[in-house]
Amino acid sequence: MISDTLKTGEGPLHDFDVADATPSTRRFLEEAITQVNIHSRPTIDMHPAKYKERVGLESMIRALEKNSYEFMKVLHNSKRNKVFLVEESKSGERKAAKWFNQAEHYFKEKEAQEILLGYDRHNNILLADRFIDEDRLIISPHAARGNLGELQKKGRLTLPQVEVVAAHVLDALQYLHDHNLIHRDVKLSNIVLDIGVFGLETFQLIDYEFTQYVEFPISKNETEGMVIGTPHYMAPEIYRGKNADLRSDLYAAGVTFYHCLTGHFPFDGATDLELFRNHINKPVPDIRQHNPEMSLAFEEVFYRALAKNPADRYQSAVEFKRTLLEAARRK
Repeated sequence: MISDTLKTGEGPLHDFDVADATPSTRRFLEEAITQVNIHSRPTIDMHPAKYKERVGLESMIRALEKNSYEFMKVLHNSKRNKVFLVEESKSGERKAAKWFNQAEHYFKEKEAQEILLGYDRHNNILLADRFIDEDRLIISPHAARGNLGELQKKGRLTLPQVEVVAAHVLDALQYLHDHNLIHRDVKLSNIVLDIGVFGLETFQLIDYEFTQYVEFPISKNETEGMVIGTPHYMAPEIYRGKNADLRSDLYAAGVTFYHCLTGHFPFDGATDLELFRNHINKPVPDIRQHNPEMSLAFEEVFYRALAKNPADRYQSAVEFKRTLLEAARRK
């Protein structure tokens, strides 16, 4: 339903004829007004068409409509990409449409997903239904239950919940690593809860924009590489400019599980530089400082998962999973 602001013709949108708007544009305007109200942003004192042009959605909405998808709302917005909730025109099924700012980033994610699509589907890996090269769009199932970061806003997770999360995420990483792929951006927001391949509620790994094909066995990480990832989850070797490998993924998974159990990152900083130094130099904090219910066994799990030297970490997702689940069973 169009908001009262639009209905009454009051405010900055008074010169816009709502009757001329497409359903997608109406939804866009609704969200724009809602966001302004929620976040107390300055009033948008311009014609809606100008506003859409400014935030870069006009051409994307047209591209979606051209491919038979109706824009519902923005799920994610960054400099590299945007993710929209869309509705398939014929089936009415809701999907997630990811649009890339640069073709290079689009084709990198497409390449990684196509490698995985060539194998049997995995219950803990969420992959695309459709690639639209012309418009740099990847269409995927929409995980309506949200991501792990959103779920954790209600508070830290219980140990049984984290056991499930860890088992699912580490199974997904083992699957990637078995196919010579490293994810390079494991984090709370890239783990979603949905109905998996076998119809069971499951946590699934998403977002393969940074995923890289590598040759195994892993080298000693002596080659310089690009610093890619999300700062709170990046392993020390990445900060040092070395190439990521599967153990860097496991470090990021360790950060994720630590946050699930405590509501805190193991390493933080007031600035990026401070965060960088803490990842490289600061000892792993005892998890019991933030969650006294954790056993000594869990302290040992995270000392190893977050070790500074990749050689001192778990060397496979299977090993990490087994050790974490064994620790969960100890009192």
